[in-house]
Amino acid sequence: MNWREIEARWFEYLPLAKRRWLALSDEQFVLINGRRQLLSEQLQASYGVSRENAELEIDRWCNTFGDEEPEPHGSGSASADHSSANRVPDDRLPLRRRTNPYR
Repeated sequence: MNWREIEARWFEYLPLAKRRWLALSDEQFVLINGRRQLLSEQLQASYGVSRENAELEIDRWCNTFGDEEPEPHGSGSASADHSSANRVPDDRLPLRRRTNPYR
């Protein structure tokens, strides 16, 4: 997926970004407002990763979409947002903070 497309339709992609990067706050997402450089900076600050790793993570996220369209915000049922079919496997989310209750 081309970042220009994501930037132009940021509010449609925003719920997906929020699910991908749980450590970012709503205020950070408002600040980002579809700007890739700001997303990279916020990932670096929140996750303590290098710029290269933040950019790689953004590229991975963009590539998960291919040419498919995100569902318009607010469409579908609430359960559709939480189905396993809509989730990316955890091993593809290197920046997501994982918690293990058995540690």
